[in-house]
Amino acid sequence: MSCTDDMSEQNKPAKGHQVTVGAEETGTDQLKLAFLRNIFHEIRTPLNAIIGFSTLLGEHYKDDETAKEYIGMLIGSSERLLDTMDKIVEASLLQSGRVTVKKERVNINELTRDIYSKLFQQAVQKGLKLTLRPPFTNEDTYIITDRYKVSQVLQNLVENAIKFTSAGEVEFGFTVSGTLLNFFVHDTGIGIPVDLKEKVFDVFFQADSGPSRLYGGTGLGLSISKAYVEMLGGKIWFTSENGHGTTFWFTVPADR
Repeated sequence: MSCTDDMSEQNKPAKGHQVTVGAEETGTDQLKLAFLRNIFHEIRTPLNAIIGFSTLLGEHYKDDETAKEYIGMLIGSSERLLDTMDKIVEASLLQSGRVTVKKERVNINELTRDIYSKLFQQAVQKGLKLTLRPPFTNEDTYIITDRYKVSQVLQNLVENAIKFTSAGEVEFGFTVSGTLLNFFVHDTGIGIPVDLKEKVFDVFFQADSGPSRLYGGTGLGLSISKAYVEMLGGKIWFTSENGHGTTFWFTVPADR
């Protein structure tokens, strides 16, 4: 046997070991994901009960402004916790490559109206004006895409805009440009400092990072949004001036 053959034989166990390590890593990812799902399921069940009963209490005390305020805070905090858990699971799924695209025929006008209705009260509670700008046409726009992912991206961006805006307006909508659908979200919020712009789509990024953080959140929303947009074949970007607001855009193919 030559020296070269001997070296090849020595390398074989190493290759086999690499395959084993890869399988172990995959198995570990599956265990982590299963653990997260089980834990969050156990948390989600009582949280949904809290939200449900709090809603009933709100109806019972609808004439008591103080009670309504406290109940609203309870429901809002519970919903934020649910949203945080959803984002953690979704980020884990994306990291493990388990997220797929499921396309269907989607009414984009209806989708944007749903998001407006869902987030309107959240904006009002902060004293903000929430504006939905539909395209300049009387006909609804239909495309073939993944409704859930488009909805989540747009909702993440509008929620972020509301969260980081203390006064003024949050405006969102879409336009049709040839084979692309262009979504936009504009706010009059705190803006993004120049030195942080390259980190915006990083996992766990926060525009107000530091010991004096004023805003909550996991910093997962924008990284998830970027991953979704790219899975759909689109692009996402933004312009911002520190202290003077931000505008996010993202595109998706307007397949019909």
